[in-house]
Amino acid sequence: MTPTRVTHWRGAPVAAVVLAGGVGRRFGADKARALVAGTRLIDRALAATAAFEPVWVVAGSPARAAALAPLLPDPDRVVPDDAPGAGPIGGIATALRLAGHRWVAVLAVDLPLIDGSWWTALMSAADAAPEAATGRPLAVAARGPDGRWEPLAALYHGDLAPLAAAHAGPGGARALWRFLAAAGAQAVAYDALPSAAVAALHNVNTREDAAVVESRWRGGPLRDGAVGATPREDGR
Repeated sequence: MTPTRVTHWRGAPVAAVVLAGGVGRRFGADKARALVAGTRLIDRALAATAAFEPVWVVAGSPARAAALAPLLPDPDRVVPDDAPGAGPIGGIATALRLAGHRWVAVLAVDLPLIDGSWWTALMSAADAAPEAATGRPLAVAARGPDGRWEPLAALYHGDLAPLAAAHAGPGGARALWRFLAAAGAQAVAYDALPSAAVAALHNVNTREDAAVVESRWRGGPLRDGAVGATPREDGR
């Protein structure tokens, strides 16, 4: 991957990790390779995180990482999960270990409507919140009016790596909302974000979801209820 620029936030540089470990059972194919409106989802995710340096792809099992590596400009940036089989928390744990003392923008490969403006909006809303004046939470994520988090288009500090590893390990509470609670994450309410940013929170779990995204890219409106139409089980 060609380096672009290093972005700092809250006194530390920001790296990025694209999580591409899911096998896409509901989608029926490898979502990282899937073409939606003529663009591979992995390429959309890399474009959405291009402002940060470095950018890694965490790809699940070693075999999956080896299979995805040739698709990327810098194969050395594709790494397997530290704890394959642990689900998204395993990917986040790996991301935080890679980040060291940086912030890391974590993006799931199945959120193709997210672009670079998402991170600016999330950071700005977090910094404008009252708690930003008195504390610096080590995790920041959007949270909807129904209480559901979006943990896979979120910002985490590498200092949370030991906590994430504990949640990903044997006997750990792997639900991402439990990890966010344990981390004391700062919630950014949807109404603190631009409406266009909230509309981008549509994950592609099924072929129907992909059709919604294609309509959006063609300039069509999202269906009523399309945002979060297939919510993540661990986003509550």
